Amino acid sequence: VYDTITSGVICHGEDS
Repeated sequence: VYDTITSGVICHGEDS
């Protein structure tokens, strides 16, 4: 699982 920053919110790749 990788962490991605979206609109200042840290989301986990599989959740995105």
